[in-house]
Amino acid sequence: MKNQKKSIIPNLIIGTFVLFALFIGYMVYQAFQSDVNLVQDDYYQNSTMHDVHVADIKRSNAVDIKLFFDRKKSLVHFEIPSEFDAEKVKGEVHFYRPSDNKLDFKIPIALLNGKQMLNTEKIATGKWNVKASFSFEGKNYFKESSFSK
Repeated sequence: MKNQKKSIIPNLIIGTFVLFALFIGYMVYQAFQSDVNLVQDDYYQNSTMHDVHVADIKRSNAVDIKLFFDRKKSLVHFEIPSEFDAEKVKGEVHFYRPSDNKLDFKIPIALLNGKQMLNTEKIATGKWNVKASFSFEGKNYFKESSFSK
């Protein structure tokens, strides 16, 4: 018998398939280990209130409500027009983190001369949505702003 050289190509093909299967298995394992958050816990309830919410936004756009982030001072400014009586305004400012709902928090509105400044120094870095929802004389208002810290 002649001495035949064995080719390593079949072994390389099998090795490639084994490595690919191990890689896919590892990716599936990592996917099951990651924490999956819903964007909002009460998503269905929020979607049913959409028409009411749109009316609140239109009402807010008709008046000069300000909600913005001052990067230099790390403050969120919330301001209502002077025709609103600040003592009759009831509501809250919701800090919403799109990537992790565990970081979300709410602060009650407490206006001083129609303004409220909210310190953001201690919150996590990243993208934040700030939503101010309040009522005045039986009408609801809503203002939203985004910032990255």
